[in-house]
Amino acid sequence: MQGKGLPALRSLFFLVIFPNNDITVGDKDFSQYPGQADCTSCCAWPQKRRIEQAVMDTPKPSTTTVSLTVDTDALAKFTTLLQGGFFLEVPQKTRIGDLLVSLPGFSQEYINERVQTIFLGGLPADDVDQQLFGLDAVLAISAAMPGLAGAIFRKNGIHASLRTTAEKVPLKSAQADVPIKIRLKLFNMIAVEKGEEILANGCMISASSLKNFLSYRHTLSSHIRERKIDGQNQTLHELFSLLEKKNIINLTVKGSHDN
Repeated sequence: MQGKGLPALRSLFFLVIFPNNDITVGDKDFSQYPGQADCTSCCAWPQKRRIEQAVMDTPKPSTTTVSLTVDTDALAKFTTLLQGGFFLEVPQKTRIGDLLVSLPGFSQEYINERVQTIFLGGLPADDVDQQLFGLDAVLAISAAMPGLAGAIFRKNGIHASLRTTAEKVPLKSAQADVPIKIRLKLFNMIAVEKGEEILANGCMISASSLKNFLSYRHTLSSHIRERKIDGQNQTLHELFSLLEKKNIINLTVKGSHDN
């Protein structure tokens, strides 16, 4: 088959079969590849806590904060960084829909209309009311995908029987009071439409993800007007040096016109 959906399908397999890996490969942009979330029954997470109140290892003194100020017209290009995922913590049995509606800029209406594909642990999830269990999980969300890939992986689509779906029961035991560490990945139009707000609010990401992202996109570095580490101005070289030593950082990216 030579349908238009096959390139998307191949790239999608790479993204979801290796969910914990950074997905930047050279200058290849996988943002368009990795559907239909019926969130009519989803309710807000208790007190609709914002993502900054649920990030993994919720801001500790030892967590390094990296703040970037970039040219406003280049800000959208930095949203592809979220393909690699950002980290947050949620209580055991949190529903997927409740997690999503707690994110900056997300609403139940937006989830209904725009979130068309959901992957949990590399497998399609057909129900936003599905609960999250265990110690950690990788969750990926996307708008509608084109062609064959979109038809097969769209939530509750007519071709859903052609693929395996995520388990709806816990596969790993965990104490009820131990939160789940989630790595949430945003793809295509979801990242474009909501990524800037998430980055502006701040999110926990892998230091290696930012390092690789900037290394493979040299032109983006020229759009960074200010680099701060824990509030102190730093050079690009000093930033890269830090990223080589750290595991997780708290990243904020804002446009120059926002200051």
